[in-house]
Amino acid sequence: MKKLFYIASLFVFVLSSCSPMSDIYDDLDVLQAEKEATAKFYNVRTEIDTEYTLTEDDYTVSPNENVANYKSFSEDDQAKENIPALLDAKMVYGQPGVDYTITYNYYKGSLSYLSGIEEFYNREVYTLTDADYESMKTDAGDPGEHHNLAYNLLPADYLPPFLMAKYPEAVAGTEQAISYKYYSNYVTSVVNSVWSYDGTAWAEAPAPSVPTGVDLLILGSEDYDTMLGTGNYGNLSSNDSPDHYLPILLSIKDPFAIEGDKKCVVYKYYSSGVTTSKANEYTYTNGVWTNYSSNEDRTLSVAWSNETRQWAYQPPFKLTVSTETTATEGCVYTLTHADYDLTGHGSYDNFAYYDNDNNPTDEYIAAEISKMMKASSTLPVALEAGQVWAVTFDYYDSESELRPNGTNTIYLVVGLDE
Repeated sequence: MKKLFYIASLFVFVLSSCSPMSDIYDDLDVLQAEKEATAKFYNVRTEIDTEYTLTEDDYTVSPNENVANYKSFSEDDQAKENIPALLDAKMVYGQPGVDYTITYNYYKGSLSYLSGIEEFYNREVYTLTDADYESMKTDAGDPGEHHNLAYNLLPADYLPPFLMAKYPEAVAGTEQAISYKYYSNYVTSVVNSVWSYDGTAWAEAPAPSVPTGVDLLILGSEDYDTMLGTGNYGNLSSNDSPDHYLPILLSIKDPFAIEGDKKCVVYKYYSSGVTTSKANEYTYTNGVWTNYSSNEDRTLSVAWSNETRQWAYQPPFKLTVSTETTATEGCVYTLTHADYDLTGHGSYDNFAYYDNDNNPTDEYIAAEISKMMKASSTLPVALEAGQVWAVTFDYYDSESELRPNGTNTIYLVVGLDE
């Protein structure tokens, strides 16, 4: 009986002794499962280049329907709020502590004032006939003599009485577009203008205003002659593209343009059997007149986190050595092993403080710390431009007895790396 008791006791002891090993095996199983899950996560993803331009196919995977449909970002669908989710959906990853520059299509919208210009010049136009000029007198030096107005036959002198007779039933607020021939400097051109009746008299209506710094240019018949040669139809078209002809014309008309000059060009355009007035804004850039585009390429900085396994918008912060030695409130930090490990200094958790020529390497250390802090999730406060941080780090200097290994504090200022 006593023998059975000893055997039972030994069995209980053996079971109790196995418990720690069981815990170890459980931990190993968890580690193995995590390792397999990590491998599976990255196996179905590709690493992205540090500089990447989104393709049309990339936009289609965006969770944002507007981004996917229009293949661009905008003020309403901002890149910093949507690009990280797009990259997650695209199944790409990066290296922590590295800034990834993403080039994307941004829709900045059309220039609203151009539609007002086009509406103004697309009014129903009355073109003066020979009989109309003759009605303004046919004596020598009068419009009827050569069937035109001129530098010495001003429209403001002849058109108001003509319009009063032509439209006797006009009421206050009536506007009428008039096309007439105008002679100046030995050249006769066609001019379109809009005239308004205030209930008493006709006067030329001012064209819709253009933004400050933009010159308004309304093409006349001589401009079409310059571009297309004589015998043209007085308009541009799909066969005579504005994108080709207008920049060349502007360079001829304004050979002394300077960088940043802007012109709003109003021209006639023929399409589908109809001729209408169009307006484009051109800017003189790098020696060329360039048409305004509602879309442009922009860039955004993002960062990858191994901790969250997700992308996040990365403000373009950069920490550099500060001349100030007083930290902003809350901006005090000591580097951890995870920080050192992030930039390849995890073996000893320190920096080599001096180079081979015994010169301090503050700038290098600042650059490494900048990478660490931008990727860190343990900072006491979020990074903001203008902050001064007091960052404590360990250093290693085997070559100098005067500067043994130890700890130092460096002061860094947060700026925008643009």
